[in-house]
Amino acid sequence: MGEYTSENLSLTLHSRPLLTSIIHSNTRSTPTGIKTRHFSSILSEVSSALKIHQQHGSFLGGVHLELTGDAVTECVGGSEGLVEEDLSLNYTTYCDPRLNEKQALELAFLVAGHYRDQRHSVSY
Repeated sequence: MGEYTSENLSLTLHSRPLLTSIIHSNTRSTPTGIKTRHFSSILSEVSSALKIHQQHGSFLGGVHLELTGDAVTECVGGSEGLVEEDLSLNYTTYCDPRLNEKQALELAFLVAGHYRDQRHSVSY
């Protein structure tokens, strides 16, 4: 779908649930040429998508992420505070950088928190 905006969301809301592939728009290269992603950029885009859906009375049908259950160091940021210098510790991907197990769980809990907060703010 590309970048989330209120305009392009409203054009497709009536036809189907939406899935976003936020992860691909957030790939960057370090000055030494290593492909990485910043956790804060991924979180920011997920948060924007959730907020826009909330404003339009819809929900995000899914989020595509590249992740692994292993303790890789391919994406920087998150609660572990990984920085670019940490990438060489366990960078094992042959293709695109993946969130590690802690970063993936952190993002999942933040998304769940959004829906929990949204549910509690609805008056019955």
